[in-house]
Amino acid sequence: MTRQEVFDSPPVRYLQAKQVGELENRYVQVTGEFVTAFGKAYRITTDIGPKWVSDPGTEITPIDEEVVLRTETPLFAAFTSVDPQIAVLQPQTVTAFEKTAGFNSERDAWYHVRTPQGEGWITRSLAEPEDAKAANIDIQLHGQTTLYQYPDYRMMKPYDPLGAQTVHVHAYWNDEFGQTWLRIDSYAGKAWLQADPRLDRLTMPDEGPRLQILFTAPRMLPYAESGDELQDFNHGKAGFVQDGIQYLSVAQLAQAFGYKVSAPDSGGYITLQPEKRYAFQIKAGERTALTLWNGRRERSVPLQVAPQMKGGELYLQAGDAETLFGAFIIHDDSGPVYYLAAKEYAVEPAGGPEVWRKGAMPLKAFLYDQPEKSDKAAVRLFMEDVEHADTPPGQSGVKDKGMNFQQLHLYELEATPERGGSKPAVVLKVGERILWKQELSPDSP
Repeated sequence: MTRQEVFDSPPVRYLQAKQVGELENRYVQVTGEFVTAFGKAYRITTDIGPKWVSDPGTEITPIDEEVVLRTETPLFAAFTSVDPQIAVLQPQTVTAFEKTAGFNSERDAWYHVRTPQGEGWITRSLAEPEDAKAANIDIQLHGQTTLYQYPDYRMMKPYDPLGAQTVHVHAYWNDEFGQTWLRIDSYAGKAWLQADPRLDRLTMPDEGPRLQILFTAPRMLPYAESGDELQDFNHGKAGFVQDGIQYLSVAQLAQAFGYKVSAPDSGGYITLQPEKRYAFQIKAGERTALTLWNGRRERSVPLQVAPQMKGGELYLQAGDAETLFGAFIIHDDSGPVYYLAAKEYAVEPAGGPEVWRKGAMPLKAFLYDQPEKSDKAAVRLFMEDVEHADTPPGQSGVKDKGMNFQQLHLYELEATPERGGSKPAVVLKVGERILWKQELSPDSP
């Protein structure tokens, strides 16, 4: 057992117990259990007779079992500490004569083994993972990145962290918490590390530059349905329900998502514009919205329902709000509570705008995002012709890379152009909301 205080009687609340010693990293036999409404105590055998502890320690079971080691596995002096390591075992079969139960899974179990390198303890949870996947990725580290012998925080290498540099990733592995570890060759030998997409950058060697798209924060409009009314959480009016369709207050939407609302122009359209370069225009009774980028018209967007004026205030059908704000609706199953959520992203054109203007085809991006059930919130990368933005865009592809960094999932986006456009551009969108746009040279390959 690990460090335990030893008492002459059960150390349970409201009972007097005198401490008579301390045990650490010792094997003991548990011979009894004392149970009250206030807790448990365990009787153990010691050199000075039966004594009591408050924790039974880890149960060790005698076995006679062959354990096949398929990867490099360290041999430890005890299962209670990763220090010291007796040896590093190469793939082989060893015989175990004792075993502990796994804490979370069988992979966590410890085995007491005898090997040509000595007697000690092994566990697959502190070893080279058997199911690591090959990778061919470069990562630009921001600096001060800790190295690990194996993908576990207990296995830190006794070397200085890596400074800012680019390293090549040969393999990756996802731990039980879903976080991805990357294996590299370093000055300290083979090592594992974790990346932070808010600072580090993944790239593909021998390929062109990639957009880096990082989810940064959500914006939300929470509301509840009460009869024919939609109310915010302060019981203010957020919209209404008509014929089973939800309509949301444009003023509430603008406030929640940080958009400024202009006065109606000569044609009756109002403009909603955030701090960024995207904007859109809507008009009461008109089933077409107009999107803009840098003040220039982009697309005519057909709406499901024309915006409605009611009581001097403009309302937008909830599905159309999803499209124009690049948002999605979360419904709380416990009641008629809803959240219209829009994600904010940081977009970085790795390699600089000039590289993208001349970019090789197809154009690709790495997207670090939090996956959602709604496909309406999906980020899309595609090509279009600037002079014919209303025509169907080029193909947009997405690939799940199966990696997670700091709670963000990694996707690869790809844009394939439709030939014949006189002014090609690469566009990044969520719904109709434009996150980023770059015009390309017409003679791009």
